[in-house]
Amino acid sequence: MGVRVIYLIRNGQYDRDALDPVDELSAPLTDIGRQQAQLTGRALSHLPIRYALFSPYQQMFETMELITAPLGDIERQETHLLRQYDSLSQVPGSTLHPDIVRHLAASQKRQLEDAFTTFFSPVEAPIELHGLLICHANIIRDLICRAIGVSPESWAHMMINHCGISTVAILEDSSAELVGFNDVKHLPEELRTEH
Repeated sequence: MGVRVIYLIRNGQYDRDALDPVDELSAPLTDIGRQQAQLTGRALSHLPIRYALFSPYQQMFETMELITAPLGDIERQETHLLRQYDSLSQVPGSTLHPDIVRHLAASQKRQLEDAFTTFFSPVEAPIELHGLLICHANIIRDLICRAIGVSPESWAHMMINHCGISTVAILEDSSAELVGFNDVKHLPEELRTEH
């Protein structure tokens, strides 16, 4: 058995003023977001990355294209398992009916479990398999917490910058090691954003 190395990357900064009214979570990258993604691609270009999976939103697709441009011919695939959670279920003191909140929370938990089972499995061949997951900050937080066995609530306020790189290694016994978290050293200070 081998090792799976996963680089979890938040999308680049996007234009919140251009959010699509039909899909309120989808918008184009800003100039800063494009620069962040290009620099991230350069920072990863020396690694043997074989695939990139990304959340189904415009800013994720643009981020993926810019990051993977210097990586050569790798597999690129959109997946709904990395989509943003419905934010209504995460609002404290929400006025939603409790049954709706419970349903949304159960749906989010299923999505997280499905994503974790699908993307964080050990490699069956005696190789190192490197891949990218380009997704939202809360998905990154929840997947990392699940991988290392801590409560997401304990890290609810951890900062994840745009195009910050978090690295998790999945070992042959299915255990996980958090190798790096929110690495932004590839970005100059003026490009380190979180909003």
